[in-house]
Amino acid sequence: MSYILYTANNCHGCALVVNELEAKGKKLETYNVDESEERPPIYVVVYPALFENGELVAYGQDILRYFEKKL
Repeated sequence: MSYILYTANNCHGCALVVNELEAKGKKLETYNVDESEERPPIYVVVYPALFENGELVAYGQDILRYFEKKL
């Protein structure tokens, strides 16, 4: 499974999700859309956004619940 997490600047939810995932030892390929040329494969209005194999699977703090179910 290939996960990509897209984040943005000045995003409280992004910082929360990244910090929680790092604390749990979950390393993801992560791109900040405000600081890189990388963009999600579909138009996204809410960050953070988690994609698995190119499909949107969760966004916002639901990302944490998504991984809790996977564990």
